[in-house]
Amino acid sequence: MLAEGATDAAPPAASAPDDLRPRRRFTAEQIRSALPEPGGFGWRDLRIGSTPRQTGSL
Repeated sequence: MLAEGATDAAPPAASAPDDLRPRRRFTAEQIRSALPEPGGFGWRDLRIGSTPRQTGSL
């Protein structure tokens, strides 16, 4: 990107139209209750093998 000269910030965007603005407000408590338990990142967070492999020839 730097080689292409993309170093300047884009101009500010206009506000979203009323029909696209969020209508539901969440409290800090609602957000905290939906978060996972605090802890380190582990292998289970990667979800390796959670989707079945597709078989067949291309």
